[in-house]
Amino acid sequence: MLKQIPLLNRIKPHSSAITFVFAAVLMLIICHFVYWQEVDSIQREIDTVARAKADILREHIDNLKRETLFLSKLPDVKGIASLAHQPVLDTEQQAQFNTHIAHLKDVFKYYIQSIPELEQARFIDSKTGFETIRVERMKGSVIALPDSSLQQKSDRDYFIEAQKLQEGDVYVSPFNLNQENGSLVFPYLPVMRVSTLVFSQAKPQKESIGQIVINVSAEVLFSQLDITRTYSNINIYLVNDAGDYLLHPDKTKTFGFDIGQRYTLEDDFTDVGDGMYLTKDDSDFFSWLKVLFFSDENVYLDSTNTQRKVVVLAVANNHLAITKTLTVIFWYWVIIGILILLLKNTKNEVALKAKQQHLNTVLTMEQELNSILSHAPNGIMVVNRQGIITLANTQVERIFGYAQGELLGQSMNVLLPARFCHVHPNFMQAFFSAPETKLMGGGRELYGLHKTAKEVPLEIGLSVIEYKGELQAICGIVDITLRRQLEHLFEMVVDTLPNAVLLVDYNGVIELVNKQTERLFGYSRDDLLGNNIAMLVPESFREQHLAWRQSFFIAAGEEIDTERYYISGLCEDGTIFPLSIGLCTIETHKGKKLLSSIVDLTDSELEASALKKVTENLDRTSKMAGIGGWELDLITNELFYSEETYRIHGL
Repeated sequence: MLKQIPLLNRIKPHSSAITFVFAAVLMLIICHFVYWQEVDSIQREIDTVARAKADILREHIDNLKRETLFLSKLPDVKGIASLAHQPVLDTEQQAQFNTHIAHLKDVFKYYIQSIPELEQARFIDSKTGFETIRVERMKGSVIALPDSSLQQKSDRDYFIEAQKLQEGDVYVSPFNLNQENGSLVFPYLPVMRVSTLVFSQAKPQKESIGQIVINVSAEVLFSQLDITRTYSNINIYLVNDAGDYLLHPDKTKTFGFDIGQRYTLEDDFTDVGDGMYLTKDDSDFFSWLKVLFFSDENVYLDSTNTQRKVVVLAVANNHLAITKTLTVIFWYWVIIGILILLLKNTKNEVALKAKQQHLNTVLTMEQELNSILSHAPNGIMVVNRQGIITLANTQVERIFGYAQGELLGQSMNVLLPARFCHVHPNFMQAFFSAPETKLMGGGRELYGLHKTAKEVPLEIGLSVIEYKGELQAICGIVDITLRRQLEHLFEMVVDTLPNAVLLVDYNGVIELVNKQTERLFGYSRDDLLGNNIAMLVPESFREQHLAWRQSFFIAAGEEIDTERYYISGLCEDGTIFPLSIGLCTIETHKGKKLLSSIVDLTDSELEASALKKVTENLDRTSKMAGIGGWELDLITNELFYSEETYRIHGL
């Protein structure tokens, strides 16, 4: 018999290539993290800007409404309303009426001079729609127009809408270009009108005598929204309820709806998903480098009609995120280069230091563990029936960013996002009505509000405690931010695996799939998630598969099953194919799950069949030719001889 031939030593992979690949992958992960961290920062920044500018606009509008109501309650306005109610005025009454008119003109002049955004102030007769008083800003001066210049306004929208008001109500018109004598004023003057009715004091029924109308310059009002000196990467837009531009970096696109040429937000930007937008002009290959981020805030002109509004938009590009990412890439490779040089000269020293560092880490971990054991691991907070915080531990300070002294005595609402504040008192009342130990949420996502206005995902357990002489709720709070990140990372890792992977519960409901599963079975991810795994099993095998799966759940935990099973799978198009499946159970925060790794054996079976056929042909040929042969198992280093070899040697 021939001696066994020893295997040649395997060639080791080139360590430098492996290191480079690892460094490149790590760089991509870091760049992804840095880019999206910067994007989150940009989004938070534009959210803050949009809210701040919307608050400024709301405040100005509210102030103008108050000023209009104040003007309507002036003694001279009341005097005009009282005398206008009289069918005929005697000489003395006419003199009083004229005096009130003169005084009111002076008041209007003073208001326009004092408030920069005011362009006009008018008193319009409700019955005739004709202007009784009109004071306006003209070429830097404030003048009262003579009676010959007064106009009829009964056909204007703002006059008609104001006539529908009740006493004490104020109407705010949409922003548009000012018209005089039925035509647009040139140069164009964008304005908003604020109106309220003046009622007679006659009994028994009051009636509308006139309207106080002030015209507000949109340009002066919008100047309060300018941020060019503070933010170079953010632009502010303002659109009406139809999406037409009222404020735009390019002024030629504003108020186009009044001159027959509309410019809307939808005409300029395309939503590409995940809160990102592209301009309609960006259609080249590198357009993804020019994405924009939007934040919008509604400013309602009418508290009873949410359709009447303007929208403040803060828009930022991703240049800062790209710049920061490129900077990280540059310094990353600089540092990698430095580390490579250091490692070549100090390999042994680093190894010793690593051992020492490991020992120090172990000691530090022991110290930290002792410290953790001496304190509660989770946030603990006590709240009374009124929702007032009476106790908070250091973990609560860490979770929410407030010092203990800042929280004590405060309402629980300071730790809640705004969308939960209006329903939380009802939950508190229901809990104290039937107190029990339970986990909050009931399947819903729970969030707290950090001091920095960032939302924090939480798990909260509730119970009751007698504290400070009253029954109070004790809350166990766990910050699950890291868990959410790890779940997302796990899904990303699974998605990149070369084999098909499924995660199912005891009932066979599919909870997780990867891209390879979609390719293997022909279903989309949405078609698979939430459905039973039986849809991937041939009809003839489903009953056996159910019993097999459930028995695996029951047996799991006693020992780990490393065997692979060979069964058949069912594609979306009805094709049945052979597969190999490996199973193991994993414990999650949602309970025990079954993880399946699936390999398509279609090609392997074809290759095995072809190999068997070739082997049979070779054996027949060897016998016919009288030639022996041998095979070397490269794994066990053993030689195997053919039957013809044994026959030739007489063995």
